[in-house]
Amino acid sequence: MADRWASLADTHPNSVVLILVGSLHAHLVRQPGMMFAPAASHLPAADVLSLQSEPATGSAWNCQQDGCGPHSLSGKGTHKSAYVRALPTITDGFNGVFSVGTSLTASPPAIGPVSAR
Repeated sequence: MADRWASLADTHPNSVVLILVGSLHAHLVRQPGMMFAPAASHLPAADVLSLQSEPATGSAWNCQQDGCGPHSLSGKGTHKSAYVRALPTITDGFNGVFSVGTSLTASPPAIGPVSAR
């Protein structure tokens, strides 16, 4: 996965490459308890801005121990406005944070499970 991202960046050296992935793959360093090194950890950290979403309220469609579907978010509240902020150091695996500035609403995947097709 990281090799493909690096290849895209090498092919377009004067461009910004935006990769949208879940937070697990976006970690710049392997965190305690992780079973494998995340994809972004294979890239030069100085060339990557990896953003962690700030805790939000609402719901998200994801897979947890009780299965896949909408799950409540236990955020600290809705931020008054959207923002992106770089951090001075890697914190909890990320070197930046962002907020969409509103409560989130779960949205199921656009394509169902392979077995449902």
